[in-house]
Amino acid sequence: MITVCGAGGAVCATVEHAPLTPRHRGLRITWVEGETGVPSADTWYEVFARELADASTSGVRLLGTRLVTARSGDEAGLAPRRAACQREALQRLGFSPAEERLEYVLPLAEAIASLTAVARERRLAWRSVASVPGPELEAVAALLTRAAEGDPDHDPSDDALAMLLQRTKDAGALQSSECVQVGALDGRDAVVVLPSYRPATGVGSLFYLAVAPEARGNGLAAEALMHALVVLAAMGARTYHEGTAAANAPARRLLAHLAAEPTLTIEQWRFEIPID
Repeated sequence: MITVCGAGGAVCATVEHAPLTPRHRGLRITWVEGETGVPSADTWYEVFARELADASTSGVRLLGTRLVTARSGDEAGLAPRRAACQREALQRLGFSPAEERLEYVLPLAEAIASLTAVARERRLAWRSVASVPGPELEAVAALLTRAAEGDPDHDPSDDALAMLLQRTKDAGALQSSECVQVGALDGRDAVVVLPSYRPATGVGSLFYLAVAPEARGNGLAAEALMHALVVLAAMGARTYHEGTAAANAPARRLLAHLAAEPTLTIEQWRFEIPID
């Protein structure tokens, strides 16, 4: 973990590695609650340059990070000022903007209550799949690959099986069979949800929710989201944190049942590291 300080020397943020696949690494930036410092562009340049060098020597081929550009309740405009310094540093290093994302953060109990009226039907039969190599996980990966076609949140370069296995290496997240949930419709696998719970913060989220192309249009996404929220509650989560690409209209409609407005607006940046 790297700490990032503002002009007064107080720690304002931390930066941690978030392994996504063996060759795709994210940088998770967490701002210290209550701190109002704005680390300079030069400070961020040093941080991102160090992380880029480490990624290059670790076999990583894609390094990404996210900047919070707007936050609900941010009357002082702290988020856009911080993002401007981060953006300048990333541009100097050669990172490219990828997409805009919207994120929602709310009490998990509130999310479940808000979705109850929409997700009353129970058509899916659910089972847990362990994140270990084998035919069952390979079948989940194949379904994820099919379901990702045309999804604005999907990166075509991602390897679904590698992603499922890489998730188990995230030491900060609870890893159990509940972290891979498969829903069958009329005896055929139709939905995969990947709940993720971080015990240190009490935050639960969905790494991914995928509906098979042949099962779309039946309102299964709301039912799948409700199942995932209930699983997260059983795992111990107290807060629900979810995000989607701003261009993903179906996901935005689904999340609108939970909150009228997003909590965060985020820019996603990435650097493709050339192979020597």
